[in-house]
Amino acid sequence: MGRLDAFYDELLREIGSLPGVAAVGAAYDRPLTTNWFQSFHIAGTPAPQPGKESVGVFQTVTPGYFKTLGIELRAGRLFTDADDAHAPGAVIINRALAERFFAGRDPIGRHLEITTTQWQWGAVIPSVFSVVGVVANVKSAGLAGQAEPTFYVPFLQTPQFNMTVFVRTRQQPRALVPAVRERLRRIDPALPITAVSTVAEIVDSAVARPRFNAAALATFAAVSLLLAIVGLWGVLAGHVRLRTREIGIRIALGADRGRVFRWTVGHGLRPVMLGLAAGVLAALALSRLVASLLYGVRPTDPITYALVAGGFLVVALLTCAMPSSGAARTDPIVILREE
Repeated sequence: MGRLDAFYDELLREIGSLPGVAAVGAAYDRPLTTNWFQSFHIAGTPAPQPGKESVGVFQTVTPGYFKTLGIELRAGRLFTDADDAHAPGAVIINRALAERFFAGRDPIGRHLEITTTQWQWGAVIPSVFSVVGVVANVKSAGLAGQAEPTFYVPFLQTPQFNMTVFVRTRQQPRALVPAVRERLRRIDPALPITAVSTVAEIVDSAVARPRFNAAALATFAAVSLLLAIVGLWGVLAGHVRLRTREIGIRIALGADRGRVFRWTVGHGLRPVMLGLAAGVLAALALSRLVASLLYGVRPTDPITYALVAGGFLVVALLTCAMPSSGAARTDPIVILREE
C-alpha cells in the first residue's frame, strides 16, 4: 500500500512540474465510463431492508482531481493530502446524492457507512466516512439521463491499482504526451501507458453510437422532406393544370392576379397544415423513443418544435409559390384560343 501511494505521489508531482501543466489529478474511473456502483448507508438512519440499500457511483480520487476536471465545489471543502490513512474517513458527494438523500438538510458532517469486498486492503480502509464537501454533478455512466448520485473518497484512504491520470494543460494536450511518457519511464521503465485520450475524445466515444443514429434519422428526415417537396409541387402543379381554363377565365373577367396567386397558394397549404398538425401530434406521442438521442434538449422542447414546424412551412410556402406564380401569370387570351 505504501509503495502504491508513493508511486502515484511521485508520478503526479513529476507530471505537475512539466511546462504548460495547469493541474493534475487521478481517479479510478474516467467520466462517462464509470461502472462501479457501491451501496452505502447514512449513519443514524434506519437500516435498509436487504436488496433496498442506497446505491451511488463510487470514485477513488486524488486531491487534484476536481480542479483538473473543473468540477465546481458547492459546499464544504475538497480533499487535501491530510486526508490520508491516518486521518478519519472523508467523503465528498455530488449534488445529485445530496438532493436525493439529504433533501432540505445539510449533509456536511454526516457520515456514510461503506463496505465492499473490492478493496484489497481489508481493515486498513475506513468503513465510516464523514461528508466534507459537495460538488457539482458529473455524468458517470453516459450522457443520457440524469447524473447518478456519486460519492468520492480520497485515494490515500482507499488506494486502487490502475488509476487514470488527468492533466489540464495550457497547450495542445497531445503535445504533452511524450513528456508524460518520459517522466513515467524515469519512475518505472517497465510500466506502460495503456491508453491516452483527451476529454473531448472520451465525449466523442460516448456519443458515437447516438450520433450515428441521429445522423441516420436526419438523413431519412431529409429524404422524407425532399419527397414531400416533390410530391407537394407535383400535386399543386397538377391542380393548376386542371384548373388552367378556370384561372384564365377568372383573369379575363377581371380577377386580380395577386388574388389568384393567394388562392392557389392557400389551396396548396391546406393539406400541408393538416399534415403538419398530425405530424406534431405524432412527434409528441413518440418523443420518448428519441429521448436517448438527445443531450441538453428535452424531447418536447417547444423551441425545437417551433423551429422545425416554421422551417417546414417556409419550405412548403416556397414549393407552393412556384406553380402558383405561373398560374397568376396565365395569359387568358392564349388559354381561350387553345380551348
